[in-house]
Amino acid sequence: MRKIGVFGGTFNPIHNGHIKIAEEIKTRAGLDKVLFVPAGRPPHKEVKDDVGAERRMEMCRAVCEELGEGFEACDIELRRGKTSYTVDTLSELKERYPKDELYLIIGSDMLTTFTRWREWEKILKLAVICAAGRRAGESLESAADILKSAGGKVLLFDVSPIEISSTEIRKKASRGIDIKSDVPQKVYEYKNAEKLYKDRYAGVRSVMKELLTEKRYLHSEAVALRAAELAVIYGEGSELEEKAYFAGLVHDICKDMSAERQLEIIKKGTLKITGSELSAKSLYHSKAGAEYIISEFGVTDEDIINAVRYHTEARAKMSELEKIVYLADLTSEDRDYSDVEIMREISQRDKNEAMRYALEFIVGDLKRRGLAISDNTFDSYLESMAASKD
Repeated sequence: MRKIGVFGGTFNPIHNGHIKIAEEIKTRAGLDKVLFVPAGRPPHKEVKDDVGAERRMEMCRAVCEELGEGFEACDIELRRGKTSYTVDTLSELKERYPKDELYLIIGSDMLTTFTRWREWEKILKLAVICAAGRRAGESLESAADILKSAGGKVLLFDVSPIEISSTEIRKKASRGIDIKSDVPQKVYEYKNAEKLYKDRYAGVRSVMKELLTEKRYLHSEAVALRAAELAVIYGEGSELEEKAYFAGLVHDICKDMSAERQLEIIKKGTLKITGSELSAKSLYHSKAGAEYIISEFGVTDEDIINAVRYHTEARAKMSELEKIVYLADLTSEDRDYSDVEIMREISQRDKNEAMRYALEFIVGDLKRRGLAISDNTFDSYLESMAASKD
């Protein structure tokens, strides 16, 4: 009797974390073979940014070819052509391998929700449950005990995780970040050959590289990443995260233009720019940037436009996105000024407190240097100070 591991997932794409789990459990559970089973139509979630079931299958095949004997890609769920449930997959595999023992490989997070799976008690009769992860302790042991009390056999494995997910990999690729270190070589080659997970901002970056110095371009990349990070920290959701990334990326797109060129863009634009906003040349680039992304990139989202427009001076009644981009510009990885570490620490936990601290710092700095404080900056400062007293 052979021991056959069954490792299901969307695998969009399959990555090094998956491989490590499969290899370690295969060795430690003494499995003869591990089947990678790409999901066709998962019951509980859509396959986000799906490159297609066949392509996900091809990536699994490429990985198994790279891993060698003892690993196999299985298209059982893809061929089913309908919503795939684990119980159905295991039942079919049991018919295919009647004399062998099946071992279902899952993450430790899935173990804690296992009793909500379709026909979970039947699954326990069809396969040994192998839970991989580092979530040791009462919660995991307790979840395993529940399944054991229902007649199931559960094996827990302390597998040191590779901190990456398919979602994060797709996100990195969509932002032009190389994913070579995150996926097996064969998957990387297949991704490039098929032009999968493309940089959605490639055209914008091309324009930016023409307009900005290398230092300014790298700053823009850093602000984009920081803005996306802050959106996640503040729990604002994936949609705002992408908006934050894009707004952070283009916030300084007109920064290296001459003041004359910036003013020309502003005057040709459609936004209502006040006299006070035009009183300081140092503010031109943010207004010009807002106009530029409207005319050149076709941006119509007012929140993104305003995040670019007010990223330098702030204003009263800022939106969540405006605050995120404002703080990202002040706390990006490339920033190096006296209070930046304090600013970063506060911004990690409380955006409103960070705004208060930032505005107090900036207003104080402008006063010390004898520089004018714009109406928008001062209004934002007063609003923030008043909110901190409530």
